[in-house]
Amino acid sequence: MSSSASSRGSTPPPHNLLPAPTIDDGSGPVSAERFLAIHSNKLSVLFAICIGLEETIEDKTVPLMDLNEDSFKLIKKKKDIKPSLEILREEVKSRSESNKQDGNKPKPNGWSAKKCTDWLKANPITGEADVAFLFKRAKEIKKVVANATQKKSSSYAAEQGNKWYGHLPYLRLIHCLLEDDIKEKWIHRNDPKSIQEIDATSEFARASPDKVKDRLSKMKAIISSIMENWERSGQGDGGRIDEDDVI
Repeated sequence: MSSSASSRGSTPPPHNLLPAPTIDDGSGPVSAERFLAIHSNKLSVLFAICIGLEETIEDKTVPLMDLNEDSFKLIKKKKDIKPSLEILREEVKSRSESNKQDGNKPKPNGWSAKKCTDWLKANPITGEADVAFLFKRAKEIKKVVANATQKKSSSYAAEQGNKWYGHLPYLRLIHCLLEDDIKEKWIHRNDPKSIQEIDATSEFARASPDKVKDRLSKMKAIISSIMENWERSGQGDGGRIDEDDVI
């Protein structure tokens, strides 16, 4: 651990007793658990918070959360779990705020992702409550993902008679159930449609790739026509073309 390693402070009171803080509101250190909750428990944020923490597996020291682990390699859309530059910079600010001993605070607004990552590795979280929480959460996540990847390829009935094969569908489902903003949509996925939604639906059959391609082509043609007429009319001035000239 670096001598400048940071701590987020003790675990705060329940959420119903304190308003949810923002990272730059001057309210002081934010615990890892609350920081994660503020960002809807996203996996990408968990990866950012865990940067710098390590564990020992079979006498080998490895990162607590590693995008290159076999379990996470199966996820095709790495952007869903890879920390964004914005989150990395925010985490740098949060850790530097927690470290009251340093005189010069980093200013990561212009930092690259590599520089942010290197700083976070050199300044890992050290608060006992935060470290315990992160190790517990990381263990839970990796256990769920490992269980999913160990399942043999099997099929289950899905909408329109489609079937699920392999690990990826289950990993996507797990991803949906872990993040708060996605979880809300999953919970209400079978809610009855409103009158307005039903009236706006022209066809209830599931769209095929060919139908989607055809619909997008028509939309593109319509938009191109509108743009051309708009430009010919004086870019919005209107009334400069005859109806017979309208495409």
